[in-house]
Amino acid sequence: MIQQRLILQFRVLHTPNILSLPNRYDALIVPTNKYLVGCRLPYITKGATYPSHHPTKLYPIQSVDGSVHAEAGPHSENVKCPTGSAVVTPSFGLEKRFSVLVHTAVPIDAVRAKFPTDALKIATVLIGSGSQVYRILLEAKRRNVQLDFIVRDESQFELMSEMIAI
Repeated sequence: MIQQRLILQFRVLHTPNILSLPNRYDALIVPTNKYLVGCRLPYITKGATYPSHHPTKLYPIQSVDGSVHAEAGPHSENVKCPTGSAVVTPSFGLEKRFSVLVHTAVPIDAVRAKFPTDALKIATVLIGSGSQVYRILLEAKRRNVQLDFIVRDESQFELMSEMIAI
């Protein structure tokens, strides 16, 4: 069951799987690493050395990046995304739910990511947000974007709902 709260044009949705959302979105913001290789590489601190693929360094399918690659396939593996930037790709096998995928190598302000200027409905998890979530909300409001924050945890759902209501 998906719980939701709508406050202005921001919604907080609580669901265990972002790819099972019933709504259609212009863009899905996908937190990733600079190689856009799903969960085959760990998310490493900026400036660290990036190891090559290793079978014991997988992220669980519960990560958005891992879920996207599992369902859409590894179509974006030749694309690079420097830390702090974003890259837009087609949605490959996810066209029924998302027009494009915006891969962002966090840390980055999710709404300021390079998504198509005509995107009016965007889904994102709480990536690179932290204490800057208000900047994300203000930028979405300025652009008149419906922004759906997707959370898997009940406590995140309650906290984010309270923050947006302020």
